[in-house]
Amino acid sequence: MRKIKIAILFALFIILLLLCSKVSAASVILSPNKNSVTVGDEFTISMNLTGASLASLDVKIAIDTSKVEYISSSSPDYTNFNNGKILYTWTDPRGGANPKTDGTIVTFRLRAKSAETANFNISGKFYDANENLINMALNGTSIKINANETEVNPPIDENMPPQNPDNNGENVEPPENNNTEIPPNENNNNEPPQENNNQEPENNGQLSSNAYLSSLQVDVEGISPRFNKNTTNYYLIVDDSVNEIKVNATAQDSNAKINITGNDNLKIGKNTIIVTVTAQNGSTQKKYLINVTKTNDPNNANTNLENLAIENVILNPEFDADVLEYSVRIGSDIENLNILAVPEIEGAKVSITGGDKLSFGNNIVTITVTAKDGVSVKIYTVNVYRKTESEEIEEQNKLEENNNINENNQINELLNQNLDNKNNKSNVALWIIMVILLLTIVGIVIYIIWRNKINRD
Repeated sequence: MRKIKIAILFALFIILLLLCSKVSAASVILSPNKNSVTVGDEFTISMNLTGASLASLDVKIAIDTSKVEYISSSSPDYTNFNNGKILYTWTDPRGGANPKTDGTIVTFRLRAKSAETANFNISGKFYDANENLINMALNGTSIKINANETEVNPPIDENMPPQNPDNNGENVEPPENNNTEIPPNENNNNEPPQENNNQEPENNGQLSSNAYLSSLQVDVEGISPRFNKNTTNYYLIVDDSVNEIKVNATAQDSNAKINITGNDNLKIGKNTIIVTVTAQNGSTQKKYLINVTKTNDPNNANTNLENLAIENVILNPEFDADVLEYSVRIGSDIENLNILAVPEIEGAKVSITGGDKLSFGNNIVTITVTAKDGVSVKIYTVNVYRKTESEEIEEQNKLEENNNINENNQINELLNQNLDNKNNKSNVALWIIMVILLLTIVGIVIYIIWRNKINRD
């Protein structure tokens, strides 16, 4: 019986040894150099290894780009940043003779952008010198980002006189996409107004300069284009029986005043309804025009284009008769545009201006459609940006860089797949060996029992 117990214990020891060889206490931990930072501060996150010897690794660290900005890596040759992920891929060029062991593998530098808690999640695959996949405990991290108090709550000097919103560059009415009117008394020094991303100006205790509409509707069908607060010209054809059009206009700022003229006593031919919005400050105004053609023959007043195309250029958005504004980007070698503009109704006239001798940067091309009646007019606008040679080179470099990143990612995926396949084969072979050893041990135990039984008999 003693021999049987020894054999059983030996079998259990072999099985436990094999199983334990598959269990790893190795881990990768992300560690920031600071527990909290302020918006605008730079900080670092290190990737630290414990309990393993690595011959290759492929790691992805997900970051929230609305909260933090990736700056650089201590190992730039092995690091890429793409689509909110830090990609770190390393393989020992000596085939495992110089592996990564306990300590810091790489350090990344980032910058805080918004006052929130930023989380950093890690995933990846890790291999030893024999290309065996190593099970790793992966620990992400987080860092608290505090608001910059000097920016959020700037000190107020009560002795300072109130600023004029029309002259200090703030609360100035954002620019229009077409037919922009500059507010009176605005000191712009002949410089173009600056964009504010279509956001409503902040009040900050001052009278608002917001003169935008939030909606514009009429009681007859057919107005085009679809309402947009930045679009100030609209078009409408009505029957000769229509003498009045009811206009419902709502201002973005409830304190703004709206005045509507020209919507009654409509005459045959062209009429113009003017919706004037006066901001709370009393000086900023914006006018929305509804160009109404009253006719007994709608075809004669049709100012739609049937097709609009530019040779070797793609319109953005795709052409639609009711979309009046487009944008395109062209190469530095294109100075003149070959524009095709076909009206819906034969007999309508089309004139194009601004498509020749384009300058570098922004250009505006207008396509004016005059209906058969000779009165009704509609204007289509194409905003053309002509790139410089340096911009084209920069775009090409970025494109090649992105292509290289994608190719590297594809290569890494293929390598990982190959390594996974080898690892799976290794696992299958290991289990086969374990089963054979177990069967061998069971056979030895049975043989010993059988021999003992014969000896007793």
